[in-house]
Amino acid sequence: MNGALYVCFGGAQQSFALFGLLNPHQHLKLALPERVIFNLAAQELQNSLGDLTVAACPNLADAAAIINKKPRGFWPVGLQHANASEDSKRQIIDLTLPISWGARWLAHAIGNDCEGEYAQQALNSLWGLAGACDWHLEKEAVRYRKGVQLWDPPPIAKYLQEASQALARLGPVIMLNMPKEAAAAYSHPTNEAFHATAA
Repeated sequence: MNGALYVCFGGAQQSFALFGLLNPHQHLKLALPERVIFNLAAQELQNSLGDLTVAACPNLADAAAIINKKPRGFWPVGLQHANASEDSKRQIIDLTLPISWGARWLAHAIGNDCEGEYAQQALNSLWGLAGACDWHLEKEAVRYRKGVQLWDPPPIAKYLQEASQALARLGPVIMLNMPKEAAAAYSHPTNEAFHATAA
């Protein structure tokens, strides 16, 4: 039985990354076991309350590893000092790639189903967000190839805010053709990124 997931954006990057994990780029052609890992990663991301480290988010780390094993695949997982006064480092999972997927998926959904000024504003802001993500990923790929694998937060806050505000003018995003049980699993009342209810 199919359900619908109604999502109201609150501006957090996790909202876009969640949509991206549930709707990765089609050219990836993920196998069923890989899809399962991506769904688990989405649920893990939604329930995450702290930093997105490899140790704290093993499913998200597995999803990144799937991409990084593919030809020309790149999902940054960089090192970060755990404390400025310590030498120890931890691995941070960057969300730029799934954010880009989520922005593209939403843009296609809006382009197919919506018309009007607000829809056009949302489309422009979503493609702007996707472009900013792509630019950051290209820059990071060059750095990583040079051996500089320190995590650099993506400079996309402005694009995230603009896209969130534009989507808010349109109202809740509706994810259809989703198993009702899965929609319920992604409805987490304490998640600050969005409020969702399955129908």
